[in-house]
Amino acid sequence: MWPFRRPDVAKLKARGDIRGLIGALRHDMGPHFSNPASDALVGIGEPAVLPLCRALRSRNGDSRARAADVLGRIGDPRAIEPLARAVRAARYTWDSDMRKSACYALARIGGAGVDSLIYLLGNPEPEIVEDAAWALAGTRDPRAVEPFSAIAAHMGRPYSPVQYQTRHIAIEALGLIGDRRAVPALITALADNDWYVQNDAARALGKLGDPAAVEPLCKLLKHSISNVRASAADALGCIGDPRAIEPLLAAKDGEYENARLSAMAALRKLGYWQTPADFGDESA
Repeated sequence: MWPFRRPDVAKLKARGDIRGLIGALRHDMGPHFSNPASDALVGIGEPAVLPLCRALRSRNGDSRARAADVLGRIGDPRAIEPLARAVRAARYTWDSDMRKSACYALARIGGAGVDSLIYLLGNPEPEIVEDAAWALAGTRDPRAVEPFSAIAAHMGRPYSPVQYQTRHIAIEALGLIGDRRAVPALITALADNDWYVQNDAARALGKLGDPAAVEPLCKLLKHSISNVRASAADALGCIGDPRAIEPLLAAKDGEYENARLSAMAALRKLGYWQTPADFGDESA
């Protein structure tokens, strides 16, 4: 009867009717909206975990996605394997909401949930790998450094659009995690023939601040794309190594304002400041 009449969630909650509340999940609106059935199940907590795990096999896609989200909010480790199994089964486009919800639930649970996401990075389905990478990136967990480094340094071709996006996720995540074990992989990515990858890797290396990246970043100051030159200059300013001064002085007189301004800002961070004339009229 519920497809035609919305259930009375308040009554279901008052009775502690877990099965009824799970059936009502299809009427919740998802993130950023009022979700009375989801909220009620989160309030019930541990007794709702196993029924919610069974709901991951529901025929209704919305119900599956909402059940995964609730399991993440409850945070019970018993849900990890059912969630990971649900992600592996969600191979098709129409399963994307379920797949994303389950990945983010694993991230929210943490612990072995993060290990499951790392394992999912090796799945043969690119869409599963992308969703697992997005969720894993949000955790900023140091355990992700090694698998993300492997993705960042991989320069094999051809890429599908999804694999391409996953590589960008991995590079950005390595900068956010801030672990210097990622430096060699990011330096490798600087040599990629895709300037978007080079740009992302330069920005990530600036966040890590490792002097080992100075010379490769200095080479990028001569890149044909001004955005890459600007990102390299910004990174060199963050690292603060004086070896970058001469290359930055040359870069500040190059083409395109964004790269010139980044080079000048980096020089200021490095303490190279004599008179305003050293930086031309743009420093005013």
